Amino acid sequence: MKSFKKFLERLKPHIPESEWEAFVKGVTQPLDRSIRVSNIKYQISNNGWTLTNVKGISEAFLIDREDRSQPLGKTLSHFNGDFYVQTLSSMLPVLALDPQPEEKILDVCAAPGSKSTFLSEKMGNTGVLICNEMSASRIKKLVANLNRTKCLNTAVTQIDGQKLDLWYSQEFQKILLDAPCTSEGHGRKDASFFEKTWKEKAIAQAAKLQRKLIEQAFLVLKEGGEMVYSTCTMAGEENELVVQWLVDNYGDYLQIIPHGLPKAIPFRAGLKFWGEQEIYPEISKHSARIWPHIESKTFSSEAFYLCKIRKTQGLSRPNPPRKGELETDFKIIKKNERAEIITRLHKTWGLDKALLKDLVLIQKNEILFMATKDTVNFASKNKVQRLGFKVMDEYGFLSSEFAIAFGEHMNNNIVQLNEDQMPRWMRGEDLPLEGLTSPQEDRGALNPEVLIKYKAYTLGTGKWMEKEGRLKNRLDRNLLWR
Repeated sequence: MKSFKKFLERLKPHIPESEWEAFVKGVTQPLDRSIRVSNIKYQISNNGWTLTNVKGISEAFLIDREDRSQPLGKTLSHFNGDFYVQTLSSMLPVLALDPQPEEKILDVCAAPGSKSTFLSEKMGNTGVLICNEMSASRIKKLVANLNRTKCLNTAVTQIDGQKLDLWYSQEFQKILLDAPCTSEGHGRKDASFFEKTWKEKAIAQAAKLQRKLIEQAFLVLKEGGEMVYSTCTMAGEENELVVQWLVDNYGDYLQIIPHGLPKAIPFRAGLKFWGEQEIYPEISKHSARIWPHIESKTFSSEAFYLCKIRKTQGLSRPNPPRKGELETDFKIIKKNERAEIITRLHKTWGLDKALLKDLVLIQKNEILFMATKDTVNFASKNKVQRLGFKVMDEYGFLSSEFAIAFGEHMNNNIVQLNEDQMPRWMRGEDLPLEGLTSPQEDRGALNPEVLIKYKAYTLGTGKWMEKEGRLKNRLDRNLLWR
C-alpha cells in the first residue's frame, strides 16, 4: 500500500475534503463498459444488449449485456466495425479538437487507434489524417483498427514525435497529442496498478518527454491552427505544467482557448497550483480535468486531462524539412487501368462503381490500395508506412479488409454460411463444399474467389475448390478468433 499512499498524498491538496473518501474509492473503482457507435445497426440493438446513450456524446453508449461469456471483441458486430470499444474519456480529445471534413490533421501518438478512428469518422473520411506511431508492433494494431472501421483518409507514419520538425513544415490545421504518461487513470481498469506499476520517479521522466512532444507538435502546427494536448493521468507535472512550459517558451505565438466540451460532461477546470508552483490563470480556466469520482448518470470515466491551444503566429524555421530526401515508393494507377480494375470489381462482385469514384488507386509492393486524393498527395511528399485501404493482394485476390468494408454493397459470388459453419470459419478452418450452395451453377476454373457471408455480416473471401471438395479459408490470419 506504500505506493498508493504516496499517490494519494500528492493529490490530497487538490481534492475538497468533502470529496476525499469518494476520490479514494473512485480511483480504483471498475469502469462501466462503453462503446462508440457510428450507426446503431439491427444486430446490435437486438443482441441481448442494453445501450444507454451518453449525454453530450451522441456516438457513445454505456453497454450492458445479458450474456457476458463472449468478449465484445469476439462478436460479429465488432468484427464488421459496427462499434468500437472505447472509454468515454478517450473520446473527449476528439470532441475538443472538433475535426472537420477536408482538413489536414496529425495524430502524433496514434496507436492503438481509438482516437484516430474517431477523428476519421468526424472528418467524414475526407481530407487526410496522419496517424503517427513509433512502435512497429503497435502500428499493426493501429492499422487493424483503421481497417476495421473503414478509414480511407489515413496515412500511417513511423516518425519520432520528438523530431517532427525535421520532416514537416507548419502544415497541419489541427493536431492531437494524446501524450504518453504515467497513466494514473489506469487504476479504474486494474486496481493493482498503483502497487505493481506506479512509480513517482516516472513522473519527471514522462514530463520531460511530454515537453519535447508538445513543442514539436506546436512547431509543425499551421498558423491559425489548433491542437489538443491530453493525458490519462492526474499529476500536475504532466498536465498544466507541460502546457505552462509551452507558454513560457512560445507565449508570443499562441493562445490557450476554450476546449468546448459539452456541458453534460462532468469536467472541472484545471488546477490553480501544483506544489509551490502557481498555474497561469488562462491555463487553469481553459483546461478540463476529469476526476474519477465525479460522474453523472451516463458518464463514468478514469482520470483525464486536456487543454486546447491555438497558434496565433507562424515561426521562422532555420532549416527546411527533409521532404526532398524522400523517394515515393508507390505508383498511382493511371486512368485507363483504374477503370479496368473498377469494372472488374463491378462485374465480379456487383459493386457499385459510384462508391469508388472519388478515391485514388495506388500500387505499393505489387499490392493495390485506395485512398482519398489528399492522402495520396501527402504520401507523394512524405514517407509513409501505409496509406488508405488495401484492395487486393500481390496475387490479385480481394483483401479481407476490403471485402468486409464493402461487402454490404456486393451481391455477386456470395456463399452464405449457417450457424454451425460460421464459428469454424472465424477460427480459420476450411469448410467442406458438402452443405454449401455454389453461387453459380458453372463457376469455371478462372474465378474461384467467393465472398463469404453469415446473415448480413461479411466474413472475408474464400476460394471455391471444386476438385478438392473444400472452401479454402482466405480470411486474414490477424482477424481470426483465437
